[in-house]
Amino acid sequence: MTPNNTTLDARWEWRTFTTELGKAEAAIREYPCMREKQSVELYLVSKTGAHNLKLRDGLLNIKLLLEINGAGLERWFPALKAEFPLKQSDLKVFYQAACLTPPDYLREEYGREQFLSELVEPVFELQPVEVRKFRYGFLINEAIVEIANLQIDGNSSLSAAVEHADPERVLTMVHELGLNAFENINYVKGIRRLISW
Repeated sequence: MTPNNTTLDARWEWRTFTTELGKAEAAIREYPCMREKQSVELYLVSKTGAHNLKLRDGLLNIKLLLEINGAGLERWFPALKAEFPLKQSDLKVFYQAACLTPPDYLREEYGREQFLSELVEPVFELQPVEVRKFRYGFLINEAIVEIANLQIDGNSSLSAAVEHADPERVLTMVHELGLNAFENINYVKGIRRLISW
């Protein structure tokens, strides 16, 4: 699944999950916090797929993992932000991103509860996981840097991320902030690990 016109919207990302960021968190917090946001999100974790699927703010959000470079940075593209009720065109993107074959019959539209009860919960290859986030956003040398306190399926975790369209800028900031001491792991893999899936 390769979307068109990804040049402007795709961003490179480095992310980690840990219990303590230590000096790296102190280095990030030397800069002014530009945004604080709290949210409750439902990730739809695929057993085998690499893409990021979630429900947030009443929308189905899908980000596609386009590529991984030699330094391990990942390039993500926001492929869909769809309001409920979902249309069949939205579900086509969903099934492709989840690496699943759609059922023989699909309604013309799906409300949120219909979508979850009929198309997500019965599917063994998908696991809905609630993630509670309190995110702090920073802009450091034009890169988006984030620290997030997380509750994932009842497990506490701390995440940090760096994003930018230029992978070299991401890598530079990771090293300058001392984040290179931590493992680079995205949300999909991080959630799978925390729920032992």
